[in-house]
Amino acid sequence: MTPRFLLDANISSRSRHWQQPEFESAPDHWDDYTVWQYAAEHNLIIVTKEVDFEDRALRYAPPQVVRFCIGNMRRQVFRAFLAEKWEHILAALAQPQVRLVRVYADRLETA
Repeated sequence: MTPRFLLDANISSRSRHWQQPEFESAPDHWDDYTVWQYAAEHNLIIVTKEVDFEDRALRYAPPQVVRFCIGNMRRQVFRAFLAEKWEHILAALAQPQVRLVRVYADRLETA
């Protein structure tokens, strides 16, 4: 089964990478609790830059969280970054104990 993802409001959904059926965007007006509940109810993995979701992922499960810890990047640079890292992110998420994948410019960390 292909994993499905929920993009938090702080992740720009304009990137071509996210324009696939397995990605959906949370409305801007949703608070963190609503994003978390929706993702849990619909078996979605949250993609975010917010540390708040990291804290929740470490205390509660599901859903899993992918947290980008890379700061701002130009759209073209981010697209290339995703192309390089996405398969590694998916492999990390496939590990049964992983609740959180932190994505840095030079590495991935799992928890």
